[in-house]
Amino acid sequence: MKNNIPFRGKGNTYPLIMEYLKSGMFQLDFCELHNIKLTRFQYWFKKYKKELPSNNGNSFVPLKFADAPVETKPPDEIKICYPNGVVIKLLDTTPDNIVKTLVSLI
Repeated sequence: MKNNIPFRGKGNTYPLIMEYLKSGMFQLDFCELHNIKLTRFQYWFKKYKKELPSNNGNSFVPLKFADAPVETKPPDEIKICYPNGVVIKLLDTTPDNIVKTLVSLI
């Protein structure tokens, strides 16, 4: 027979809800373990969630982000096109001596 445990009022109910939250169990399994009617548990669980100070009745949780890095434009490219169809793309930060060597191979 279910409901052997008095599940009325915050004093009896909220400690069980906190135990449920720590357990990681499904509501149905928790209720069967404690001989509680699932519908009664869900009623009190809903009341409990509404009273949480961080919830304020909203179903969304505000997110805080660290300062986003300043967007920078992608680096410019240098393209070297060889007569045989080979294309080499380099960043504009590539050392001059490497660019000079690649250009001399044309």
